[in-house]
Amino acid sequence: GRVRETSYLLLVFTPVIYGVVNLTMKYVLTIIIFAPLFYFFFEIIDKKIPNIIHEEADGSSSHSEEDFKF
Repeated sequence: GRVRETSYLLLVFTPVIYGVVNLTMKYVLTIIIFAPLFYFFFEIIDKKIPNIIHEEADGSSSHSEEDFKF
């Protein structure tokens, strides 16, 4: 979700902020073109990695999805 988009924006705009790369139209187009690749690459990783199992003090375990239902 939002962490992925925020990470991508920080990743691509940090060199611009520090003056390593100039913000050109070519750079902006590159950012737009590679955004879906970045997003779906980490989406696949998220689906392949199992959910974290929390172990309680009494020895029982719970999944992270169950802990944060609203």
